[in-house]
Amino acid sequence: MWPASALSSIDAFSRGHCLLHAANDMIQPAQAPPPPPPPTPPPPIFASLPSQVSKFSSTTRAKKLSPYELQQSASKNAKSFDEQVAEACQMLKPVLELDGNLLQPRTHHYVYCSSRHAHGLLQDGPQCGLVALTMAMTALNPSGIISTLTILDKARSKGVTKHGEMFSAQALADLANDFCTLAKAKEETIAMVDSSDILNNPVELMNFFIADEKSLLLVPYDSDFNQHPCVKEGKRAHWAILLGFVLTASADKETESIDCQQINENVSLLNNGAVNANFWAKSESSELKVLARQGKSLRLFLFDPRTLWTSNYNLKAWEPTQEDERHYVLPDGGISEGLKGKLVKLMLKARNK
Repeated sequence: MWPASALSSIDAFSRGHCLLHAANDMIQPAQAPPPPPPPTPPPPIFASLPSQVSKFSSTTRAKKLSPYELQQSASKNAKSFDEQVAEACQMLKPVLELDGNLLQPRTHHYVYCSSRHAHGLLQDGPQCGLVALTMAMTALNPSGIISTLTILDKARSKGVTKHGEMFSAQALADLANDFCTLAKAKEETIAMVDSSDILNNPVELMNFFIADEKSLLLVPYDSDFNQHPCVKEGKRAHWAILLGFVLTASADKETESIDCQQINENVSLLNNGAVNANFWAKSESSELKVLARQGKSLRLFLFDPRTLWTSNYNLKAWEPTQEDERHYVLPDGGISEGLKGKLVKLMLKARNK
């Protein structure tokens, strides 16, 4: 056994050693807490979206819709004829207000349309003239619809186009005569005429539409970015079909008694026999627009006829490059000879008239 004095010495040493450790702990600085873990990387951009979204995005980039699928999709969303007429007249309001001619508190739009069967049709490539002709053929004879591809094949066989381009009003009139297979009880007139004889004369323009059962005009013009007529010397040559006209006038006792079918409080469709061109021409407050369709939109447009004529008459300066000449068919003299000052007149009338 250890002597008592030895045990006492060991005990004192142990207590001193513990006190030394405690002192060392007290004088050492406290250690800093460990740093936080680094942030996790952000998730992929499509990670928070449903899986079908990313799948849809990849498939739509890979799949190109055919012209038929595009047309079907657009047609499903197209508005009715009455809705399109009302929308076109509504879009006309700020133009008339800026013009300053119609400042009356109450104005009304009176619409005359030769045929509601000229439904909107979208073009695929440079086919505006052939699409306009397709719409015209459908309007004249709804039971015998002809496709744009059928007209394109015929035009290629005649050597007047390669991809659907149509730089000759006479060639388009000839194509119309090739496809005009109407009912035997009717007769038709299809011809290329001088645009100034109709577009520059409001009375002649109205009388053209109301004179026969169905009267339509195919008009080449310069198309601006919004498809309205512009003057760019033919660099944006385009085709439209004219279906009728819209008269905007102050609502008074004379106009309110006219035979028409009301679409809404501001728009009415004039019935057959209700239009007197001389009456409207004498009205100083009336404003005349033409009702048009063209192949870059399914909606109806309202064009100023004189602005349209100015655009038509400036189709002169487009000069093809050697590359264009290999891809397009142009008449002798270019578009100045083929389109400037020209339009195609289509009329369907009863033989007993």
